[in-house]
Parts: sequence; structure tokens; C-alpha cells
Amino acid sequence: MVIGASGKTGRHVIPGLLSRGADVRAASREPNRLNATGADRVRFDWEDESTWASSLDGINGVYLVKPDSESVVEIVAKFLDSMKAAGVRRLVLLSECAAQTRSPEITERHVEQLVETSGFEWTILRPSWFMDDIVDEEFFAPMIRDKRMIVMTTGGAGTAWIDCRDIGDVAAEILANGGWARQALDLSGPEALNLEQLAKCISNAAGEHVTAVEESIFDAKARMRMSGFDESFTAYITRIAESVIAGDTGTVTSDVEQVIGRPPRTIRAFLTEHAALLRPKSE
Repeated sequence: MVIGASGKTGRHVIPGLLSRGADVRAASREPNRLNATGADRVRFDWEDESTWASSLDGINGVYLVKPDSESVVEIVAKFLDSMKAAGVRRLVLLSECAAQTRSPEITERHVEQLVETSGFEWTILRPSWFMDDIVDEEFFAPMIRDKRMIVMTTGGAGTAWIDCRDIGDVAAEILANGGWARQALDLSGPEALNLEQLAKCISNAAGEHVTAVEESIFDAKARMRMSGFDESFTAYITRIAESVIAGDTGTVTSDVEQVIGRPPRTIRAFLTEHAALLRPKSE
């Protein structure tokens, strides 16, 4: 079962599983809107526990993406109990880069600990920053396309951006064929770029200069608060920035290639493929 079947990574886990001969259940709050040819679409809602048991019936493995909720730890704990009751054996959790460095009170680490002590044949994925966020309308795309800039808090450190298709392929391989049980994998792209280097790559793909703007943590917090973001979201984004500055996202690993037998996609190839999303819509 793939939770978050319409999400950035989940939608790539599905074809990866199908290509490996697995039967797939695509779980979503709105299953009829899923583009999941070949999969069994099922209604699943983190906030509606009545949808859990039927979704898990007959399932051997689960790709788990955490719910967007203030009660995420409690919800995941209950869901893991439902997985045990259903006889699920294998679990792949999408976590976050350097989550293991955070205190147990921090949500992302707390959820990892639930999984680590669950008794499942679990694997935790800790990917670097998604390349897909660069072209996402809710992340960097509008500022790149409309303002010709990319604003980040990096402290000069690099990020080994990763294509969500590679994350999906790693998850599919583990769910379908096993291996890497009770391990956490650090997934990265093939090279780390600092903000100036990233802006240059984006400029080359877009065909127009894009300026790199380094923002301090203080200024980033102030901007998010003025934009109306709540404190929990502001704190979460701040943790990501602190992780980038600490160099966590800049570590290039071989974990993707070890699992799927090929190198991860490059950011230059990704940006070239998605260049139209980096240009003004009138073009």
C-alpha cells in the first residue's frame, strides 16, 4: 500500500512497484482523482480511522508518508498498531535528512523512533532536499519564474538535491524485493551545489539570469511570520535551514545506487527536463 499516492514521492513509488511485478494499493483521500493506472485505488484518510482497516486488508508492505497534523505522533502510533493487526510485515518510512540528529521531542525523530521499535521489517529513508521543490508552485517556482531569484538560508553550505523519482524507485525496490531491513538510508543526488551554483544551473535551464539571495535565519523567520505561517511551520522550516547550514544536506551518498543499481539523476538533467516551469507563463 502506498500512502500519499498522489504526493511527490508516492506517485513515483507506484509505477516502481508495478514494474517489479507487485500488486499495488494506491491510498488517497480522493482515490477517484488518482492517476494510478494498474493500481487498486482505495480511500484512505489519516483523520478517519474507519478507513484504515479496509485499506490494510491483505497488505504485506506499506510506504508511509507522515500526515500533516499537529497530532502526527499519536496518529502514526495508532496506525502502526493497525498495521500489526492486519499482519503487515514490511514498512518503508519517508523521513527527513538528518532527522536522527534531532531530539526525541521533535516530531520527525519521534516518528522514526516509533518505527524503529515497531517490530516491522522497516527501512527509513532520509532524503536530501527534493529537486521537485524547485519547480513546485508552493515552493520556489513562483519566485524563480516571476522574480528571477531564488531565496534560501544556507550559510554557504551545499545541498545534494535529489529527484523524487529516485526516492520512489528506492522505496519500490525495498518494498517489492526486501533488503535494507532495520536500516536508515541517506538518499542524495550525485553532487552538492551551493546557492550560487544552484542559481547558475537554474539560469542555464531557464535561459535567463536567476539571482541567488542568501537569507538569514532571523530574516526568514520574520518573513514567514509576516506571511501568516504558524509557529510550528516556522520552526519546521527553521530546522531545515539549520540542517542545511550544518552541512547535513550537502553529504553525497551512494545509497541510491546501492539499492537500485544506477546513479541518481543529476539536477542539471532535471532542470532541463522541467525548464518550461522556470519561465514566465506567457512564454
